[in-house]
Amino acid sequence: MQGKTHIAGAVALTTLITQPKTIGELLLCVGISAVGGAICDIDVDGSIGSKQLKKISGFGIIVLLLLVVALLTGRAEFSSVMAKENSLVRTCFGIVAMFVLCWFGKNQPHRTFMHSILGVALITGASYLVFTEIWIYMLLGMISHILLDLLNKKRVPLLYPLKKPKFALGVCTADSVVNTILFYVFSVMCVFEFGFFIYKIFIS
Repeated sequence: MQGKTHIAGAVALTTLITQPKTIGELLLCVGISAVGGAICDIDVDGSIGSKQLKKISGFGIIVLLLLVVALLTGRAEFSSVMAKENSLVRTCFGIVAMFVLCWFGKNQPHRTFMHSILGVALITGASYLVFTEIWIYMLLGMISHILLDLLNKKRVPLLYPLKKPKFALGVCTADSVVNTILFYVFSVMCVFEFGFFIYKIFIS
């Protein structure tokens, strides 16, 4: 599937499953699930996931440096935006782990580590360490990406690092009419979900 379809699918399905109740939860859901939907393809040069990784890497390094400074100086205000159970040490470790995993995944052949149960588990775990509340959005975003790719003819090694078995339903190709239809279906779902959210928060 194409990148826009993965992102639309990740946001639509994750929002449907998690049902955010506040504006903050909705923003986290949309942002993190979109990252999860795109990040699986960082092993493809020029993909949305690959470009996204490059754009956020500089910002992530700055954030990491600020967190390290906060840890060393005891400036608690840096961690005030995080859940109380999140420590700076844990958050720093999670950020480092996330970048190491993404770097590793980017340098693997397409549809290997980043499309495996192992890859999903490790990246979800790293996101949990960074910020406890986001792990479910990352998990669902990545799962939606892999489920969509299972529709393609190219097989997915879910049990990586094992080379076999590989899985595929063989319904379509990445740029087929099925991809286009799914993109519009997911986009319409997002519109209705966001509309329903606005109705619940501001009207009902």
